[in-house]
Amino acid sequence: MTALRPASAPLLPAALAILFFVVSADAATLEQRCSAAKLKAISKRISGDLKCESKALLQNLSRPDPTCLQKSEDRFSDALADAEAQTLCEGDGRTLLINVESCIENVVAPISPIVVPVHMHVIHNGNTAPNLSDATIAVQMEVLNEAFGGYLGGAATAFQFELVSVDRTLDAAWYNMDYGSNEEEAAKAALRQGDATHLNIYTANIGDGLLGWSTAPSSYSARPQDDGVVLLYSTVPGGAAAPYHRGKTLVREVGIWLGLRLPSLGGCNAGDSVADTPPEASPAFGCPVDRDTCPGDSQYDAIHNFMDYTDDDCLYEFTAGQAERMQQQWSTYRLGEVTPAPDE
Repeated sequence: MTALRPASAPLLPAALAILFFVVSADAATLEQRCSAAKLKAISKRISGDLKCESKALLQNLSRPDPTCLQKSEDRFSDALADAEAQTLCEGDGRTLLINVESCIENVVAPISPIVVPVHMHVIHNGNTAPNLSDATIAVQMEVLNEAFGGYLGGAATAFQFELVSVDRTLDAAWYNMDYGSNEEEAAKAALRQGDATHLNIYTANIGDGLLGWSTAPSSYSARPQDDGVVLLYSTVPGGAAAPYHRGKTLVREVGIWLGLRLPSLGGCNAGDSVADTPPEASPAFGCPVDRDTCPGDSQYDAIHNFMDYTDDDCLYEFTAGQAERMQQQWSTYRLGEVTPAPDE
C-alpha cells in the first residue's frame, strides 16, 4: 500500500470549448491563430459564459448537439475578438495548448468507458461532520468523475465511477485507524464488497497526519482483503482539511488504485514509469509555478498533475500516458482477477 501526505483553477472547464476548436480548426491551425496568452484569456471568458451541458456531449461525442456547438462558436468568436483587442498578461499557456490538443485527440477517437462500481464506507464517531451526508458523497463522486473524465483539464481517461452502495458504521476504534493497523484490517474484513473491479472507499479520521492511502492493483492477487482506498473524511469537498478540501485527495488515491505512481517516485532518474509526466526530485506542496527540480529534462515539474501533493486548487490534470497506464494496469491486474460467469 502507498501512504500519502499532504493547479491553479482549471484552464478549460467545459468540453464545449474543446469541441468548438475541433469544429473550427485542426491543432496546427489553432496554434497559429491563438497565442498561449490568448488561449488563456479565451478560456477564462468561456468558463463564465458557456451554459451548455458539456458532460452530456462528451458522453456522446459521435453526435454532439449542433445547436449547443453553434452557441459555443459564437461565444468563442466574441472571446477571441476581445482577446485580440487588449494587451494580455503573460501566463502559462503551454499547458493549456497541450490540454487542447489532448482533448482534440479524445474527440477524434472517443474512449470506450470503463464503469467502476463504488462502495462508500463511512466510518464515524457519532458526530455530524465525519458522518458524511449523501449530498457530500454525491459531490465527491462528481469531482472524481470530472477529474477522470478530463473535464477539469488534461487528458480524459476511460474510467467512470458509479456509486452503488453507501454504509455508515459507528466505531470509535475503526474511526481512528492508522495505516496498516489492526483496526484497518478489521474494518475492511467487515465492510469490503465486490471483486477486483469494485472500488471500496473507507472514510475515517485516519492518523499520522495522512490524507489517505491506497492499495495498488498489482497487490490484489496476494491480499484481496486489503484492496481499496482509505480517506481522511475532511478531505471531501467542503471539508475542514484546507487546502486539501476540494475532493482531489480521493482522485490521487484512486489513481494509485488504478496503477499510477507519484511523479517524485525514484527522483529525477526514475520517475513514475510514464513517459509524458516529468520526474520530480521531491514532492511539490502549495502551488509552486515554474518549479523545476530536475532541470536536465527541460520540463517544469508537473505541479498540476493529480498525482502530486500540491493544494487541491492547484490540481487539474492527468496526462495521456497516465490514462494509458491506468487502462493497462486495469486489464492486467483487475480485470484479469475476475472469473467470468459460466454460460447458462
